Amino acid sequence: MKLDPTALGLYVAAYVRIRPAMGQLSMMAEIIASIPEIVECDRVTGEDCFIAKVFVSTVTDLEHMLDKLLPHAQTNTSIVQSSPVKRRQPRMPI
Repeated sequence: MKLDPTALGLYVAAYVRIRPAMGQLSMMAEIIASIPEIVECDRVTGEDCFIAKVFVSTVTDLEHMLDKLLPHAQTNTSIVQSSPVKRRQPRMPI
């Protein structure tokens, strides 16, 4: 079953790129896992270590959620305007 975040009052979706401070990678993974507004998170290659998807009610709530990360990491946040391709299953190889 898929829930519509807006039906739950979660009107703001965002992606947060997270770059932990030196030596904070393991701690940052634990912090990310403890934040309920983060609905999924991937560890990635590149300058950032994590990309998290967040659902919150307001931009103020987003700010408060980001404040939990900032003592241990740098963040870069992109608010979702629309989703032309909704999450779907990977295509089966032929």
